[in-house]
Amino acid sequence: MLGPLLPRSCPTRFWGRHAERDRLRQWCRAPGALGLLVLEGPGGCGRTRLALQAADEAAEDGWAVGWLGEGQAAGLVDAVAAAPGAKVLTLVDDADTRSDLSGLLDALAGYRSEARLRVVLIARQGGVLPRVLKERLTERHVRLLTDAAVLAVPPQGESSDLIRWHGEAARAFATACAMPVPPISATIAPVRPGRPMADVLAQAMVAVLRQAAPRSTPAPLDEVARTLFEHEALWWRATAVQERWAPGPVTDLPLTRVMAALALFSPVSEQDAVAVLRRIPELADSPAEQVAALGRWARALYPAAGGFRIGPDLLADWFITTSLTHGEPEREFARHLLTGLSEDQAVRVLTVLARAGEHHPSAHLLFTRLLDGDPRRLASPAVIAALATTRDRDLDQAIATALTEADPGPDATARLRGLVPEHTLPRTALALARHHLLHVRVNGDLADVARALIGLATASHRLGRYPEQLHLAREAVGLCRTLVAEDPVHRAALALALTTHASGMERLGRDREASEALREAVDLYRGLAAGEPAHRPALARALINIAVVWGGLGRRAEQLRAAREAVELYRGLAGGDPSHRLALARALINLTSALDDSGRHTEQAQVAREAVELYREQAAGNPAHRLYLARALYNLTVTMDRLGRHGDQVEVAREAATVWRQLAAEDPGRFHDQYVGIRRGLRRLLARRSDEGDALAFDL
Repeated sequence: MLGPLLPRSCPTRFWGRHAERDRLRQWCRAPGALGLLVLEGPGGCGRTRLALQAADEAAEDGWAVGWLGEGQAAGLVDAVAAAPGAKVLTLVDDADTRSDLSGLLDALAGYRSEARLRVVLIARQGGVLPRVLKERLTERHVRLLTDAAVLAVPPQGESSDLIRWHGEAARAFATACAMPVPPISATIAPVRPGRPMADVLAQAMVAVLRQAAPRSTPAPLDEVARTLFEHEALWWRATAVQERWAPGPVTDLPLTRVMAALALFSPVSEQDAVAVLRRIPELADSPAEQVAALGRWARALYPAAGGFRIGPDLLADWFITTSLTHGEPEREFARHLLTGLSEDQAVRVLTVLARAGEHHPSAHLLFTRLLDGDPRRLASPAVIAALATTRDRDLDQAIATALTEADPGPDATARLRGLVPEHTLPRTALALARHHLLHVRVNGDLADVARALIGLATASHRLGRYPEQLHLAREAVGLCRTLVAEDPVHRAALALALTTHASGMERLGRDREASEALREAVDLYRGLAAGEPAHRPALARALINIAVVWGGLGRRAEQLRAAREAVELYRGLAGGDPSHRLALARALINLTSALDDSGRHTEQAQVAREAVELYREQAAGNPAHRLYLARALYNLTVTMDRLGRHGDQVEVAREAATVWRQLAAEDPGRFHDQYVGIRRGLRRLLARRSDEGDALAFDL
């Protein structure tokens, strides 16, 4: 029953995604010998199916297409380079869990040929790949990944689309399984906008199995997965007794555990599969041929290039989690299965558990128990696994707690701090910053301690621990003043310490003291920037901060002057280096606030629109920036309201609601409440203008 649900064997036609297909087609046809693209999106959204569709369309254009097997990167790149007229598109599934991804990037970094090679990396969180691989690659190789195009694949389909697709899928699955077509309705189906496409397909397969009238709401994922795997287990039992497999006498329990173990570890070779199966208590002392036969049997049922895969991740994750956590026998099985993991195995297992926890919370409990068993060795794989999911915040506390109770040591702490991106895993970052400060107090010099204090103060700020931030930053300022008195080279560190100290005071309502600290920081940065342009971004950031504080103090003229200067600095920086365009957009948003406070709404609208365009550009290249775009659009909507420009306001409000809706569909835990609040605010703004606006508001 699971086979037709897999992207490579799904019998349904491909639905929608016209914009994404156009983007992939343009990327494929673009000039240049080498192209790298990251296709990212939440589990079950249809990334792999989209990649397959793009490959089919490329094949029609004369491209050679295929999947990249484990360890085949060097051979592929050499073969393409040796064929100057070739056009090759290769797909790499589950790129964020592949152990050979660094080898692929190493081969691509050395690619020199006229042949056109395009590589699609399919991942849940493509943005994390450069950081995860940073320790294994040179800067040149990391840059290759950082510069790759990124295409986000959000959930798709309105209710009417999903109802139609559910009916089509049910007919296709019934035909593929030689079963009667179940009752199908043109107006009712167990679907809901925002749910992953894998769920729509799974609901359709359950409808085929049950042959019941369609329901109007989706069955719970647990119920759907249990129904499908009960039918799958019947197939396992029927095939395992066939003489050609000769596995010897087996019961249902070992068969289920064989599938769960192989699905969790995804071994590539028969030898690796045997090693995994030996972890199962019932097979630990079985004859070698019986264990190997079970591995071949499972592979024959679920043939796939590369590692073992039992079905769509959404369903396989439920099966793995249930097989390891359902009761005490399953938890005992988990203890046997997860003991003595290699580093690669730990990365794989923790990633699967982190991913499964997005829909099955008990997987995160198993993740925590595994990490707590050996936190020093597993901290790095745990961080990598957390970053590869859309629910990294759910695992942040578990990792932070494990690290708090087990100091990784100076070298490991430094490596882990390099893995954790800014504003991600804030509790983990705080635990690491505390360890780092303790280490440098023992082994570092005064400048090292000052930097560590600033780092810990910043981490405390991100978690709202402002009194702690203030205490740490005050000590850092004192140390930096001592350092500057000895050597002016430390002025930049003093300016940063003052800025950090000021942000804590501002949060605690001490705006006047914050203003004085920031004025000193601005003066320091201005002097540094006059002699060394590399300090201009820090000066611009300090100007934005002091503009905010002056706004709180009602010093409108100074607020506006600082905000304008920050924009001009970033405009000059962005003119020479496009990487500063995101910072320019942030400076523009700060300027809109200053213009609003000063009542200059016409100029505010111009600046707000420029910020939106910059954020739209950034979001097109990196979907992680859509949150900033959503906020900028809401800001522009409010500005249009100030000016009474209702027609423009409606257009912008619709786009803002669309982006917020997409974010909420992809990560409800983080964005649903924000989306509801923003939608409510937009409706109030529009309804206040006219009856037409009141009606339009209900479409948001």
